[in-house]
Amino acid sequence: MKNLFANLREAVSTWFAADLPNLVFALKTSVAGLLALWISFRLDFAQPQWALMTVFIISRPESGLVMTKGFYRVLGTIAGSAAALILTGLFAQSAELFILSLATWIGLNVALAARYRNFQSYGFMLAGYTAAIIGFGAAADPNHAFDIAQARVSEVVLGILCASVVAEAFFPVHASVQLVPAALARFTRFKEFLRHAFSLDFDSGKMLAMQQAFLADIVASETQRSSSVFEGAEARLRDARVRWMNASFMKASTTLYGFIQTMRRLRLQAPAEGIAIITSHYDELAGCMMAADGSPAAVAARLATYRSELHVRHRQAMPETAEAVPMRGDIAAAFRLYLRVVDELVDYVDAMLALSEPGRPTPPAVPAYALHADSWVATLSGLRAVGVLFAVSAFWIATAWPGGSGAATLGAIICMLFGSAPAPTIVVQRVARGFVLGQLMAFVCMFFVLPQADAFPSVALCMLPFLAFSAWMIVHPRFASEGSGIYLAMISSIPLHNQMHYDIVDFLNNCVGVFIGLGAASIAFSVFPSSPTRLRDRLLARLRDQVADACRAPLREGALRHRFESRTRDLLYQLTTPPAAMRELSGPVFGHAMTILEVGQMAIELRTVLERQSRSETLHHASTAMLDALVALCRNPDDASRTALFRALDQLRATLDGAADIDAEMRDELQANCYLIRSALQDDEAMRHVRGAAEWNISIPGASHAT
Repeated sequence: MKNLFANLREAVSTWFAADLPNLVFALKTSVAGLLALWISFRLDFAQPQWALMTVFIISRPESGLVMTKGFYRVLGTIAGSAAALILTGLFAQSAELFILSLATWIGLNVALAARYRNFQSYGFMLAGYTAAIIGFGAAADPNHAFDIAQARVSEVVLGILCASVVAEAFFPVHASVQLVPAALARFTRFKEFLRHAFSLDFDSGKMLAMQQAFLADIVASETQRSSSVFEGAEARLRDARVRWMNASFMKASTTLYGFIQTMRRLRLQAPAEGIAIITSHYDELAGCMMAADGSPAAVAARLATYRSELHVRHRQAMPETAEAVPMRGDIAAAFRLYLRVVDELVDYVDAMLALSEPGRPTPPAVPAYALHADSWVATLSGLRAVGVLFAVSAFWIATAWPGGSGAATLGAIICMLFGSAPAPTIVVQRVARGFVLGQLMAFVCMFFVLPQADAFPSVALCMLPFLAFSAWMIVHPRFASEGSGIYLAMISSIPLHNQMHYDIVDFLNNCVGVFIGLGAASIAFSVFPSSPTRLRDRLLARLRDQVADACRAPLREGALRHRFESRTRDLLYQLTTPPAAMRELSGPVFGHAMTILEVGQMAIELRTVLERQSRSETLHHASTAMLDALVALCRNPDDASRTALFRALDQLRATLDGAADIDAEMRDELQANCYLIRSALQDDEAMRHVRGAAEWNISIPGASHAT
């Protein structure tokens, strides 16, 4: 018996220690919600539960995320309120026109929310469903439309203020403090990756696995950066440094991957003495990166010195050495790529130094991380929300059902919130289970517990267990969907006022409206299903078209390289996570994306050098023809397209050799890029990656090679 109690005590203490952050969050959220409720009662707001609801909607463990969500919620609420007032003023006399215009507004905002990510998406969703929440009430009583809108905005702002103050005042959790340790950990892993990559017997599977880990690091870093902007002045100053660090890391890792692949191909063809011209420098670079003092400051100093010496040695020794061995063009091109690796490593280490040590000079301006949003997903999300609003509103108008507006609003909101979920039908089912439990909790709280309360302290004591349980559910990963349904159902079903009214008929009528709205949303997801296969095909097609962007989009003083790097990685991230989730083909998908990055960055480098050089008409036509042939090969990767590309490359190289007005250094740089592109696409493994979906027996719309 003693052992039983000891084991039980140990199990409870282990669970408590593991779940302590969730319990703290639940308590903080409940306190913030009750504070918002108390102030709403004191200010005699019309519907205090909206302040309480807002606290639960924006509450997150990280305090910066609470403030960021609150900021975008205010913007979305104001925009939605303004839209509701305009639509009420124009169409309040005609229910059909009002619903049509409201559905148009909601559909537009849902589509925009699907096209954007993170907090911009959240703001558009708020603008959509706030218009519905305010609009139906305002249309029913146009004379008080402004008062209704003002009340909703006031309640929302109060909830945001209470949630932000409590999140920052009690046990704050700042995402920004995790940025530097995470970046340093990635820096350490990258140095280890560099050491393994320079090994003669490196494993390509392990290299792709490391690239997957780096991709997850980049996405997590961008998410933390965007959610920590409101955590203070230091976090905002660090924002630009994190952008620089991620941008330089993406460039360095892509160039390093291209270099390792180039050396793999050269080892199969070039003589040992030619390979040694390049590999003899590996130990020096590894020494710079892997020395005992591995801090960014020490690595930056060693790398800067090594780069200066390397460029001098290259100018002095490379021409004579290259003439002495066969395949000198390929070896010279590979050595130039090695120089580029070193240059970009210096940039990455400088960015790490600026991030890890305060007081460094202001980093260079870096464009925003480019994201890909699929128009098909956006359109489908808008159609669902509009369809639900039309269907439930038609039933409401035909039957004069008092709860129709609530059902229509809830159905549209469910479509907005979960339209981009990995498996929306399953998520809606889980939310529905949460709604059932939330309605039961609301019934018990409203008709058995709250009638015993006689003042706000007793009201708070009565509601605290229900609120804390709901908050614990939403922060627990396994029950987050059910938790969302619980607090949405429970808080919206209890009409909290200074003078409480306990009307069971009204309560049951609202319950019916809730489940009709949920049912309509579930039907909408069945009628307009989100197809992972179709999404995957569209993402693969867009990934393939990244090479076309690299060859044709404006360079914009270096901004194209960053957009190409970040958008390609974003497409890759979407392909390897739900809902597209090609886990069974994650290796080939990564190989496909990395080959596109390798070829695309070479095309951008070639275009960048050409832009610095005044080109003759002949050179312009030759370079354009080569880039067009490269695009054609990536869109239709067959032998005929590859042969056409090689002819275009030969023509461009011949034009460069015959051009007397080109600087010798630039000519060598352009010739090197031509060699590298040809080398990459002569390789059968790289061509399998370029063919991508055709090799995996997956169809891509519009691709003639797809099966």
